[in-house]
Amino acid sequence: VPPLRGGIAAHTMGAIDALRACGHGVYVVTYGRLYPRWLGGVRPGSDSRPAATAADDVVDCFAPQTWLRAAAGIRAFGPDVVIAQYWTPIALAAIVTVLSRTTAAKRIVVCHNVVPHEAFPGAAALARCLIRRCDGVIFHSRHVLAQARALGCGTPAAVAPVPLLVAFDET
Repeated sequence: VPPLRGGIAAHTMGAIDALRACGHGVYVVTYGRLYPRWLGGVRPGSDSRPAATAADDVVDCFAPQTWLRAAAGIRAFGPDVVIAQYWTPIALAAIVTVLSRTTAAKRIVVCHNVVPHEAFPGAAALARCLIRRCDGVIFHSRHVLAQARALGCGTPAAVAPVPLLVAFDET
């Protein structure tokens, strides 16, 4: 979610706003650091200092204690469903740890990319590992669903084109 930039952050914030508008309680976990500085440079999410955010918790992909803290916060919140966004194998260990420690809830992954846009050794096997641990997966296109099926992922899935959940600033 913001302050991270990009389509996934904007889409996630739009989904959070829509869920809250329908009366659902939402516990938000975002990334304080998603990429190592040597890989991300000045890329959003490559700073080790968490930025100010509307999230209830912040995860650092390279600090496992933050994964455990986020999982504990989610458990204390007591959700019926935990929804994780997946698009890069860099975040996989954090996502799997959090999901595996929130066992009382259904686990759903919104899979933006089964295989990342940039080369990443073992990315397909890692995505398969995550998808198999979930109760369901939402894909934004039939193409991405076909990629998952080609990897042998048989988890219940739905294709939901990306809805326009983003509020654009008209200034």
